[in-house]
Amino acid sequence: MNQLYTEGKKTTMRPMSQEVPEKEHNLETQVDAMISKLKCCDLVEQLVLRNAGLTDELLNCLVTALKHSPSEVVLINLNLNSIGPPGVQILLDLIRLKPQINGLL
Repeated sequence: MNQLYTEGKKTTMRPMSQEVPEKEHNLETQVDAMISKLKCCDLVEQLVLRNAGLTDELLNCLVTALKHSPSEVVLINLNLNSIGPPGVQILLDLIRLKPQINGLL
């Protein structure tokens, strides 16, 4: 099985005037890399972002890529992330569009 994987610690949001913490920047960079891979690769079956500090905003970017990805992702692990009600709605929309997703953690 092929999977995209990242794991990290929760980060906190800071005002725009402050410098972006390195961990947040790294997460954004990793999500951007995953999005690029999802756009062109049809081999991804699992997406694991456990305890990565993923927010609703980053989740929305990732789900947009998943919706258009040629990969048949069947498992998404988002355990221990800061996903709120908007993120849950984003995930429900994804599952309606991609019924092959049979595992959402």
